[in-house]
Amino acid sequence: MIGSEDEMYNDFTGELLAINEFNDNNNKKKISLNKNLMSLSSQSWKNQIYHLHSFDHPHYNNYIGGSEQKKINKSIKYKY
Repeated sequence: MIGSEDEMYNDFTGELLAINEFNDNNNKKKISLNKNLMSLSSQSWKNQIYHLHSFDHPHYNNYIGGSEQKKINKSIKYKY
């Protein structure tokens, strides 16, 4: 999904279609856009970072951020 606006990326062709088909055909694994980067308005690469969620992984729900990340999470003020 790297290219210019002339390439007309959409959910029905290319890589985005492949991601949608993968998600439709897998209940225990999903690919999604990393939306926590959306606040980086000046960074064009933010729309190119995806996550694979493997819901059946034995450690999927284990928190991995450590105590410092917990402090940061508690201090975040969300804008809606």
